[in-house]
Parts: sequence; C-alpha cells; structure tokens
Amino acid sequence: MHKNEKNIYHSNRTLFLFTKVFGAAPYQINKESLKIEMKVINHIFFVLSISAWVVVGIYRTNVYLQVYEEAKETNSLASDQLWEITLTIQAIMLPFLVAFNVSKRQHIENLMISLKSFDDCLKSLKWRFQIFHGRNYWIPSILIIPNLIYLISFEIGPHIYYHKDSEERSWFVLICDMISYLTSMELWLIFYLQFVVSVWCINTRFDALLKNFRFILRYDFCVKEFLNLGSTYNKDTLNKISLLYDILADIVEEVNSIFTKQLIPIFLIALLMETGTIHLIIELTRGDVEEPIKWILINSFYWFVFLIAPSLVSIYVADGSSNKRSELSNLVENVSNSCDDEDIFQEILSLKVKISNRPVIFTCGLFDINGELALSIFGTIASYLIIIIQFEQPAVA
Repeated sequence: MHKNEKNIYHSNRTLFLFTKVFGAAPYQINKESLKIEMKVINHIFFVLSISAWVVVGIYRTNVYLQVYEEAKETNSLASDQLWEITLTIQAIMLPFLVAFNVSKRQHIENLMISLKSFDDCLKSLKWRFQIFHGRNYWIPSILIIPNLIYLISFEIGPHIYYHKDSEERSWFVLICDMISYLTSMELWLIFYLQFVVSVWCINTRFDALLKNFRFILRYDFCVKEFLNLGSTYNKDTLNKISLLYDILADIVEEVNSIFTKQLIPIFLIALLMETGTIHLIIELTRGDVEEPIKWILINSFYWFVFLIAPSLVSIYVADGSSNKRSELSNLVENVSNSCDDEDIFQEILSLKVKISNRPVIFTCGLFDINGELALSIFGTIASYLIIIIQFEQPAVA
C-alpha cells in the first residue's frame, strides 16, 4: 500500500465517507440488526439440516440393518464390510469439524468488527476464512484417524458383532452409523453456511453503497446535474468510492478463492471415494453384496442434498450481488453522461473502468486445488488402498 493511500485511508474525510456509505444517515446499517439477521439464517439452516438428517438418517439406518440381517442369514461378512467401509469414509471428515467450527466463529466476528469504523474495517478486511491457514502440514497427518477407525472396525469390530446377541449388534450398527453421519453432515452445514453469510454481508454493504450513492456524489438524478458543492470535494469523494469498491472486490475474490479451492473439489472427492470404494468392495467380494446400485444411489443422494442443493441456493443469493454491481455500474454511467466538469468526469471514468475490470461476481469454480489439498488427497488414496488390501485376508469369524 502506498503512503498516500494510507493517508487517504486514515483521513477524517474518509472516515466520514465510510460512515455515509456503510451505515450513516440517511440510510443506516445497524450492527445489532445484522447480528440478528445472521442468527436467523443460522437457525433456519439448523432446523432444515436437522429435519433432513432425521429423514435421510432413518432411511440409511433402515437399509444398513436390512443388509446386516441378510449377512447374518448367509453367514457372510461382505455386507458388514460394506457399511464399515462407508463409516470409515465418512469418518475422514471428522478432523475437519473442529477447524470449520473455529473458522465459522472467527469469520462472523471479523465481519462484525468491520462495521465498527473505517480503520477497524481496513484491519479486518485482511481476514481469511481460517479454514486451512498458517502452516498446513497437519492436514495429511490427520489421515491417521481413518486408519485407527479401520483397526477398530475391521479387527476389534467383528469380534464385538459376533460375540453378542443380534439385538445388541443391531444397536451397535445404528449408533456407529448415526454418529459418523451427523458428524459429516455438520461439516457441510458449516461449509455452505459460511458462503451464504459472506454473501449476505457483502450484499448488505452493496445496498448501503447504492442507497447512499446520490448523497455521496451530491448528484440530483431528477434534474441530472451536480449540486454546487465544489469539484474538489466531489473529486475526492469519487476517489474514496473507488477505494471502497476495491475493498468489496477484494472480499469477493477472497470468498471465490476459498470456495473454488475447497468446496466443490472436496465434494467430488468424497463422492468418488464413497462410490468408488463400494464398487471395489463389490468386485472383491465377487457379488456377495446384493443390490450394489442401491448403495451408490443412497450415497449420491445424500451428498447431493447436503452440499449441491445448498450450493445452488448460495449461488442464487450471490447473483444478487452481481445485479447490484450492474446497478452501480449503470448509476456511474448515468452520472458520467451528465457530467460537465472535466476533473470529475475523469474520476467517474476511472471508476467505470474499475467496475468493468473488477466485476463483483461470486463463483463456485471447479478443480482449482491447492497443494495442501492435493497432498491430503494422496494420503487419502493411500489410506483406502491399505483398507482395500485387507479384503484379501481371511475374514474374522
């Protein structure tokens, strides 16, 4: 950041402008009101997710128990191994749960801080989602956990299942499945909730910017002329608006970067691991598992419901920001066409170019995977190769 830009950031006029853009009269953004809005969104998603968990969870558990009963009748461990592998794949999500809970809290706190003052805003605008920040070497090492779960489920688990009566075995299956199931679903809930909250806050700031546009520019759209307040003030004000637009664009780029690198790729990887592993199990057990298509459809269904559908909703909400950006561009265009002051016209032209070159558009990109995630994928593949190889060993009776 250049020295003159720092001076602009910390000037009283900029602070005044910031309060006019992001929360002062005539249109005020109330920080407490914004907190309440976030809580409402959070509660809505929580209720919807719990309802979906119950419906899909009952269905999944019923299928698990049916296959388990079939395995008892045929004295085959193939079906047991199938749901054990499914639990193991879901359990790989467990280490991410703590990181995402922390990141969600930190993210909302930073958004609240950014509404206090312009200086605080500048400090907090350097936030990141804190998902995989700092030193990321711990990501591959967390794959030890699925291997530990593998040891429990494949070595200790079969002894538990076949040395107790059938009713206790069924309850053990139910409890294990629901714990891993709820854990993985909580992960995705936090994932798309962060995206929606981020877009919501940026949309709110865009609303404030648009509503105060006439007040800031001192421009009367009814008669299409500037009020006589002096070109120096208007020129300086337009410069501040350009800086504020840059801030919004930086935030959006940050959101796009995070979710491009992590949201969609992780979903695809998780889905491929589940369906691919199930297919390999079916091949290795030579068709002992009945109705393999049912299992693939079940896993595909709940991954779609809990990630793809909310992501589509998020993209729809994000499109509102793109519309607001277009509206701002049109307003600047109208001012430009009606401006006679050369200095002000050049500033408006500069703002038009900036809006065109840095459009505030949200994306959910594909396959932009960073190095840490790629290393994690490698560790994941290695872990599941170890698990799959174990099928060649005699089953524990």
